[in-house]
Amino acid sequence: MGADDYDTEACDVVQLVHQLDDTEQLTREIQEIYQFSYEETIPTSKCREIASALLVLKNNSSCEL
Repeated sequence: MGADDYDTEACDVVQLVHQLDDTEQLTREIQEIYQFSYEETIPTSKCREIASALLVLKNNSSCEL
């Protein structure tokens, strides 16, 4: 699929990152989003890697105005 084909799923994941702080829960949610959209299961290890990286970014970022 092309880069633009994942916009909806990426937005769903970003929304969940803002709502969740648990890596395992985020892992399951990411896996479910892509399973629903593409009827393919992404390996749990890959989803966990993505979830961990996203939570690190969330927890280490700051917004300065």
